[in-house]
This record gives sequence, C-alpha cells and structure tokens, in this order.
Amino acid sequence: MAKVENQRGLKNYIQEIRNCNTKDAEHERVQKELGKIRKKYTSNKPLSSYDKRKYLWKLMYTKMLGYDVEFGHKQAMDMMAATTYAEKQVGYVVCGMFLSENDELLRLVINSVRSDLLSRNEAFQCLALDFTANVGGPEFAQLLAADVLNVMAHGATRPIVRKKAALCLLRLLRKSPDDQLLSAKDWGSKMAALLEETDLGVLLGLTTLLLGIVSRNYEGYEACIPRLVEILERLREKDVPQDYTYYGLPSPWLEVKVLRALQYFPAPENPEMLKRLRAILKQILSVNDPVKNPNKNNAAHAIVFEAAAVAVSIEDEELTPLVVNLMVRFLTVRESNLKYLALENINRLSQSWQISKAISQHRKTIIACMSDADSSITGVALNLLFTTANKDTAGEIVEELLTAIERSDYSMREELVLKAAILAERFPPSPEWYVNVMLRLILCAGDASSNEIWHSILHLVSAKKELQAHAVEKVTKILQEDVANEVFLQCAAYIVGEYGRQSSMETMEQFNLLHQYYHSLSPEAKAMFLNCYEKMRCRSDADSELAKKIDDLMAYESKSIDPEVQQRAVEYSSLCSNHNIAEIALQTLPPWEMKKSVLLRKLVGNEGTSEEAREQPAWLDSSKEPNFDTEPPEPSEITDVHVDSAAAINDDSKEVSMEPQQPVQVLDLLDFGNDEPSEVPDEAINGSSIIEETQATVAEEVRQTSKTEPIEDIDAWLASLYTSMSGILYEDSNMQIGLKIRGKMSNLEIDFFVGNKTEGTLELKKFTIPPTPYFEVNCTEAPAEIEKGQQIMLQSTWACLLPYNTLPVLQIQYLTSGGESMARSLKLPTPVTKFCSPVTIPANVFITRWNQVSGAPFKLGKKKQCQSNPTAEQIAQILTILNFEIIQVDLGQPNTSAVCIFHCESGQVKQIPCMASITASDVDPSEMTVTVATADATISEALMHALYTCLD
Repeated sequence: MAKVENQRGLKNYIQEIRNCNTKDAEHERVQKELGKIRKKYTSNKPLSSYDKRKYLWKLMYTKMLGYDVEFGHKQAMDMMAATTYAEKQVGYVVCGMFLSENDELLRLVINSVRSDLLSRNEAFQCLALDFTANVGGPEFAQLLAADVLNVMAHGATRPIVRKKAALCLLRLLRKSPDDQLLSAKDWGSKMAALLEETDLGVLLGLTTLLLGIVSRNYEGYEACIPRLVEILERLREKDVPQDYTYYGLPSPWLEVKVLRALQYFPAPENPEMLKRLRAILKQILSVNDPVKNPNKNNAAHAIVFEAAAVAVSIEDEELTPLVVNLMVRFLTVRESNLKYLALENINRLSQSWQISKAISQHRKTIIACMSDADSSITGVALNLLFTTANKDTAGEIVEELLTAIERSDYSMREELVLKAAILAERFPPSPEWYVNVMLRLILCAGDASSNEIWHSILHLVSAKKELQAHAVEKVTKILQEDVANEVFLQCAAYIVGEYGRQSSMETMEQFNLLHQYYHSLSPEAKAMFLNCYEKMRCRSDADSELAKKIDDLMAYESKSIDPEVQQRAVEYSSLCSNHNIAEIALQTLPPWEMKKSVLLRKLVGNEGTSEEAREQPAWLDSSKEPNFDTEPPEPSEITDVHVDSAAAINDDSKEVSMEPQQPVQVLDLLDFGNDEPSEVPDEAINGSSIIEETQATVAEEVRQTSKTEPIEDIDAWLASLYTSMSGILYEDSNMQIGLKIRGKMSNLEIDFFVGNKTEGTLELKKFTIPPTPYFEVNCTEAPAEIEKGQQIMLQSTWACLLPYNTLPVLQIQYLTSGGESMARSLKLPTPVTKFCSPVTIPANVFITRWNQVSGAPFKLGKKKQCQSNPTAEQIAQILTILNFEIIQVDLGQPNTSAVCIFHCESGQVKQIPCMASITASDVDPSEMTVTVATADATISEALMHALYTCLD
C-alpha cells in the first residue's frame, strides 16, 4: 500500500505553500507547479509509477485549496484501471475529488469500477464500493446495482466488504429514478435471510439498508419483522462482542436502527411474535434509571424514544400509558437536553390519535415548560400545545400564552403571538371572547404583533353587526387606559372610524382619545388615522368644533414630507367641499370577504415546507383515524367565523403545490379501506366551509346596502344554471346579466350578456372576476358605459387548475343616470360538474372501486328531502346533464349510479375519477340518499354540494 507521507516531492510542495506569506505568493507557486505538471503530462517521456502518483496527489491538494484544476482527469481514470493497489488508490481518490455524479466523464470509468466489483481482490472491491457510494448517480444505480447486490449477498465475502456493499446499495437506492432497483418480490425473502447475519457490522449495514427501503414502501418485506425481533432479543441478552459495546450497552446504534425500521411495519400478525415484541418494548421502557455518565444516558434515551414510537405503532393498550407517563416524567427532570428530546418526541407521537387525548391530560406539565429559561425548550413546548389543543383546552392554553408573552424571549415572541391568535380563532367560545382576547393579545405583544392579527379581528367584526358596538366600546375603554401600542391603534382607528356611530360616546370624545397618540405614529398609521378622522367629520356638522379641528389637521398634513399622508390629506380636504359626495365615498365599508384565515397563511409562510422531509410511518398519518376535536359545533358557537386550522392549511397547500401529476385512470382508484359513507353536516352541504358562510354573510350585507333589489331569487337563477348552459344570472329594474357556457374538460368559455334596461346611460363602475388559485381566467374588459337599450357581450375563457369547492364570484357595480347605484358579488355557475366528462367502465369495476373508497373525506353520504318524488329516469336525466355516465350496478338496494372524470390542468392534465349513487327511501319516495366517492376530498365535497343543489 502506497503511503502519502513517503512522497517527498508532495511534502515539499505542501511545505512551500504553507510558507507563502501572501495570497499572491501562494497563487504564483500553485501556477508554477501546475505548469510543471502539465509539461510532464504532455511530454513524450513516460512517467514512472512514483511520478504518476506524486503528480496526482499534488493536483488533488491544489484542488482542495480551491484552485481550478482543468487537467489530470484522464491520468486519474487511467490509474483506476491499473493492476496495483497503490495506483488504484490514487486513481479512485482523485476521481472522487474531481468528478461529480452528473459528470459525463463518469461513463469512462464504469467498466473499471465494474471490473473491480467483480474481482476477487477485496481491497479493489472496497475502493470501487467507496467510489460508487460517494460519486455514483442514477446511471451508476442502473448499471452497477446488480453487481453491488451480488457482493453484498455473497456469503464468502469478508464482512467489511459486505457492510460497504450494503451502504453503497442504499446510496444507489436513493439515487435511483424509480423504486424498482430492489424488487420486493425478489428481495423480500432474501433480505430476511441476510438479517440472520452474525457479524454486527454487516448487520448494522443491512438494517440501515432495510430502513431506507421500508421508508418508501414496506410491502413485500414483512418477512423481515421476525428477524428484527430476534436481533432485539439478541441485543437485550447482550450477546455481542466487546468491540460493539458502548458504555455497557450492546450496540445501541443497531438497536435504534432496528426499532426505527419496525415503526414502518404494521404490528406482527403472529401472536407469538407480537408477544415477544411487547415483552422487549416493556423491558426497554421500564429500565430507564439515569446514570452519571452522560454518554451512556444519551444512548439509553435514544433507545427509549424509538421504543416508545414502536409501542405506539402497534397500538398496545398496556404500553401506551407507559409511554405517556415516561415521556411526561422526562419533562420534570432538570437536564435540558432530555427535556427537549422528550418534548420533541411527545410532539411527534401526539400525531397518533390513540395517545393525543392522553397527552392533553398532562397539559399543565407541558405549560410549565413554557417557563423554562432555555428558549429552545419553550419553542418546542409551544408547538406541542398548539398541535394538541382542542375546544376544551384552548381557552386555558390561550390564557397561559398571554401570560407567557411578556416574559418570553423576543426571538420567539412573534411565533408565540401568532399561534395564540390561531388557537383563539380556531376554538372561540363566543364572538365577544374572541374580540376581547385578540385585543389583549395585541396589547401584550407590542411590536411582535403583526398586521394579520388585527386584520383577523376586522374580518369578524365586519361580518357580524351585533359585535360592532361591543368592539367600539372595548377599544375606547382601552384607549382611556393609555396602554395602547401602534398595532392596536391602527385597529382602533379602523373600528372607531367604521362603527363609531354605534357607540354612546360622543364623536368628539372619540376623536380626542385617538388624537392624543397621533403625533407619535408612523406614516402608515397616520394614514389610517386620517381615514378615520374623515369618517368622523362626515358624521358631524360642518361648522362644529370637531370639523374645524379635522380641517386644520388636513391642511397641516397636506404639506407632510410623506407622500401617502400628504396625498390623503389633500384628497380628504377636497372631498369635504361636497358633503353628499363625501357621504357616498366614505360610507361604511362592506364586510371583508374571508377567503382563508390570514393568520394561517402567515403561519404556513413562516414555517414553510421541507422538500427533504423524512417520510413518516403509516401510523403517524392522523387523517386515517378519527379526529376528536372536529365535532360539528353547536349553533351557539362561532361557526361562521372560526376557521379550522388543519383544513385551512390543507387548502393552502393545494394552492401552493402546483407540481404536475400523472393522469389518474378510473381503474386506478386507491384502496382507502372502510366502505361506509360518512354523514355530512348540513353546513358542509349548504356552504361547504366557513369560507362559504362568510361569503354568504358578505352577500347579505351587500344586499342590505343596495337600494336596487333583484326581480327574482338570485339563488334560484344560480341553481338552474347548474343544469343548463345558458340563462339569466342576475336581473333587476336597471340591468340584466345573462350568460352562455360552452367547452369541455378543463377549459370553458363563458360569454356574459349585460343589458341596460334604463331610459338613460348606465355607468358600469365595476365588472371583474377576482383572481383565484383554482382558475386561470381571461376576460375582455368591460366598457365604462352602456347606452340606453344596449346589450354588450363580454367573453371569458376559463382553465381549471386545481380541485376546488368554492365557486368563483363576479363583482359588479353600476350607477344609473338618475343616481341609483348597485354593488353585488354574484356566485358564478361553475360547479365541478362543468369540468367533468362521462366515462364508461364495467359494472364489476365500479362495485370494486366503490367498496374500496373509505369514509370521509373521500366518500360522503347525505339524505335529501326533495320537493317532489323524482323517478329513477328523472334522476338519471339529471346525472346525465351533469356529465355523468349512468352505470347499471347492484349495490344491495335500488339505486341510480353514475361515474365521470373531473379534469384540471396545471402544467399537466390531471384527472380525478368520480362516482355517485342516489337511492330513494322505501318509506318516503321523496327522501333521497346521495353518496359520492372520489379520490380527492375537495372534489367529494364539491360534488356533493352540486348534486344536493340539483335534486331540488
């Protein structure tokens, strides 16, 4: 074996580089040496083996210093094909330094690497395996995986080589473009046989490889479970060489790997094997007495945490309380490291529905961790409280968080405030409580409170009239206490400006309470105050003392150096000259349209998503188990305001994730298990979510403030367009809006026909479709005016990008020549069925897939009381109009079943199979049971809403 230290020329070169006093001197010496080596390589004189190795070591050292080395690659690759170990070693090391997995030159050395893998020289095999593991990419994975497998499975190969082969194969598995590198059919039983290895080094490598495989998909490797249990028994019996003992613990690294691999498998089906596994886990979880040596403690606790996760995964009633009590006991120790790890693991284990309630019973211990001096422990405790909160505990948690804000570290105060606000938004006992808590939160947080906090308050207050007087009273009371900060003052200015007339306090007194803070505000806040003051002026007499003060302030700020403040002051001063126009321009703003929770949007934006997140074991998928915290709220609760965190985050992820997916065929519906449909609450059908309810509130507010009413029911027009491609969308005494829909699959064309019914010109102030992440809409621009008796046509094209359950809206506003105005937001008749197409499948396939789809959220069922007694033919006609294909199947009782495909396109076409079945009651023919099943929860909800609407 060649030794680098014997290279005298290399030692001299390194010493001269170190002796350089300046960067320029070093650069000069490097360039001189590179020129000398390049001259040697281009010379016709052959180089000795010593010189070849010496020059390559020099080039590698130069590369390590950060200099570009543009030659020597061929010489290094030639050395890889040499017959002596000394030359091969240099070749492999230098090529590993010079080349990357995407380098085209790698193709020139594949044959050399494969030749060394197939040789009987174990030293050559180790060099080839090391090089493949460090540099190999997808091409290496396809060409050399079989050879590496043979080396690993060859019983006569030395353990050191087999261990390297297992780790090399794991690298190739991660780089492989598909999951077929190790076929479970061929290698499931072989891997189980390999795990009978006695050498712990090889066993550790094999277990690491198995962990990498089952983290992708465990199916086909169930035969490895008994072998893993046997390894645990061997380690528990301390049947290991002394070399693999760490502070008296038998190979803790292997035990951790084995326990982690078991988390990806379901519980053993063999009762005897399950009993043995339970006994091992109970032994691990019971023996946890701390010792003085911190290294031994760390290793022992690593085993305990992994064993706890396995105990939860097998859903053992005896082990689960033991896990919870053990984790909670760790929270009371003084050692910060152990407390932090316990919190992290509780947070991870709490995703399992089996122990989420058991964890919540110990929330006082978790809350106590919020007072820890270590900010990292406080942060993890905050995350745990946030993820385990429910409607019974949220109030207590929010109160504790409000107390913790003042003493919290400033670096995490913003996160603490945001999560406290989200908990208050998710689980409010009453609207008044929510407003009071959020205002307290803003006061406690100070500068750590973002604008999204007070925006969320305004969402609620603007949508619920009964809260407006309470909000004004609350903010004026706080203003009198002189404890306000700027974020609160902006919120107060908006509330007082919009709803101050509902308070018993005089407008002048309200002005004085706000104005005492005015001169210390930032320009942004001053602009908000000026808006509030102008609305106060409109509520007072033109010659009053308040009006004069506000006029003087506007005149002063019209010379402000801040352009925003100056512009507002000038515009408001001009607006005051015409009181009638000012009243129209400064009327109370309509309720905010709450598309999604602004707080959750900010949380998702702050935390982001990790592309390299480790795949979780199946037992951590809480969506597969019942959620105890999402029962339908009582009518007295704040159901039209609170936004469910999980649902909103999922919706956000749908907006953000725009990656193209492969088309889904009808025959590829996934097996989701249970076939019982879940009952859907009435509010889910009528509005589908809190977003729909808030939009309904907004529409009602607009309807009340509009002087012009429609001549018929808008909802009836909308429902009729569900089953028609043309018709009236809206009509009143001044205007008529009709539309015509055409197109198929993921693309539609909608033509709007807008007619003027007045005797004069109709000024079209607004005719827009707000952008939405679910559609790409292009619409021709509407003219500013429509002449008497004129009808205009506005064309629009629609491309569906993502599954959706909220209808888009058309915002329209006009002003007649007689001064009559109207402003509305109209829902557009674009249910998901407009983007569906019928498809024919065999009846037996329909039944199979229907039974495979599980309950909510993929399969939904709901009873519908129709106004008439629709026949099977009439139901089939409705389904056909909605782009379904009728399927004659027997689901156990008379029914009308149908299937279609929903189309959307975001870079690549995506198809979602949809199935529906409508069954009439034997007792009451007018009572229908509507059941839908799809591969997407959002589409299931939207499809149920569409069918429910069309059956009236």
